[in-house]
Amino acid sequence: MQNVKARGALTEVACWAHARRKIHDVYISSKSATAEEALKRISELYAIEDEIRGLPESERLAVRQQRSKVLLTSLHEWMVEKNGTLSKKSRLAQ
Repeated sequence: MQNVKARGALTEVACWAHARRKIHDVYISSKSATAEEALKRISELYAIEDEIRGLPESERLAVRQQRSKVLLTSLHEWMVEKNGTLSKKSRLAQ
């Protein structure tokens, strides 16, 4: 697998379910407004995926580039901003 990745034949993608689960656990234990906002933003991405499920690959890609990319950019900027305000020892910062 690593050899295939090294040749550029594959692009690694992360699974939002893992990140969401960790954020959800923080929210359940702390009722953090920041964790709640992160969950809301991630749910918007999930909603898009629900809408495009079953569409041809080219159509899914177009929707992701048009709608999901904007949300992901916004989420990333927000997370970087929030990370600067969190204690480095907090579960959410980790």
